[in-house]
Amino acid sequence: MKFFLTSLFACTFFIFTPLAPVLAQENSASMDRSPSISKKYSDGATGTELLELYKRPAPSWVYDNLKKLNEAGYLSGIPYNDLTHLDRQEAAILTMRAHNNYSILNTNISNNIILAILQPLLKEFHLELDALGDSQSAQNEVKSTKTSTVNIWNIPKGKWDVYGEIRYSQMLNSSNNDRYNWNDQRIRARIYGDKPLDDIWMLRTMAETDKSLSSHNFYNKSYDGHVKLKRVYLKGTPYIGKAHIPVNTELGWTSAYLSEGNVLDSSFHGIKLSTNGNNYDDNTCLYSMGYGKINNDDNNLFYGELFYNASTNIVLNSNFYSWDNYGKKDNIYSASVNYYIKNTNLGFMFLNASEKDANNNGTGYVFTIRLGRNKSSILGTHELTFKYYDMAQYTYINHTMSGLCGYMNGFNGYGINFYYTIFPHVKLGIEYYDLKDKLTNDNIRTLWNEITYEF
Repeated sequence: MKFFLTSLFACTFFIFTPLAPVLAQENSASMDRSPSISKKYSDGATGTELLELYKRPAPSWVYDNLKKLNEAGYLSGIPYNDLTHLDRQEAAILTMRAHNNYSILNTNISNNIILAILQPLLKEFHLELDALGDSQSAQNEVKSTKTSTVNIWNIPKGKWDVYGEIRYSQMLNSSNNDRYNWNDQRIRARIYGDKPLDDIWMLRTMAETDKSLSSHNFYNKSYDGHVKLKRVYLKGTPYIGKAHIPVNTELGWTSAYLSEGNVLDSSFHGIKLSTNGNNYDDNTCLYSMGYGKINNDDNNLFYGELFYNASTNIVLNSNFYSWDNYGKKDNIYSASVNYYIKNTNLGFMFLNASEKDANNNGTGYVFTIRLGRNKSSILGTHELTFKYYDMAQYTYINHTMSGLCGYMNGFNGYGINFYYTIFPHVKLGIEYYDLKDKLTNDNIRTLWNEITYEF
């Protein structure tokens, strides 16, 4: 109870802390996409050579940097799904736009976080920026940039980029069934390592240790407090077939977050593919599929997902999942609609499972309201999420929530989550769930608190 009151006090205090501004500057000036053929550029490159260079796909690591710049308002509000399948010229133009906006804006986050994200892009596209007339000032900023704590993927081939996080969490449970009246607290540390292999492929790894600080221990002694290698996989975007279709690929020990985490949020050992098709300028549809093992390699899972951008504000989603539920074949279908207004999200998801519970029920639905958007790298950003659940037992595999739905035979109830960045890369989280088992009527209330430091 003492920890609960402390967390509520901290939450109330930080809600009224002034937010760090993240400003965006619209840039409507059109840019010439073709350099002069006769001109000779830095490093001795000719215009003809640059035209050939422009046609090459942008390196896979640049998308994360561009998306971070877009989220902070430095790309003048480009839709998130448009930052895919860029060639080098398109990526250079976006880099120049971000650089111009950076030069204009003067906020308390520009001098370190934004510049650290922008620097590797300026280095990568220095030839293209020279051709576009944005070379000298970009070079000056590359030379003057100081080391930053922001994690960026632009590192020399064969070198490792290492970063991580440490999280302290506490779980407090209360129920009319004594089976669920237990509390837990733990410390989890994760170390990530990224190693570029070439312009297309990157090796990604993650090691984890999770140490319980209470008598109630989720893990057996062979895992608790020990370091385990949890992820080792290749990530890249090769171009497939005569149509030269870019396919985002993950192969190996990775993770899966399916149907917004309502169906699955866990380790995934296999292959994941996604593509918008061969039309680079049309991001209306995203097709995704995967096959692999889940639940400590005990079960096989195949999935297919379709995302459709019906408008700038509405995203439709239709999914299919098939897994061998410990000897029982279970097919799960889900469909959702999400409506976005700036940083506000209204969502509805319907789920149906081929396997039925003891009450012959195999359906579920989830309502979502999200206000704000938390970014762990930006001080003062926050988000508040409300969800209402009514999910039958076989409509989910490993749910993403911090409540105890994994112990239940299906559940209904609500959850409220609040996350706030109290310092750059230090995030406070509070979650509360009030759930009821659909078969036993056991009521379980869970308060989850966490504080995470990223480095």
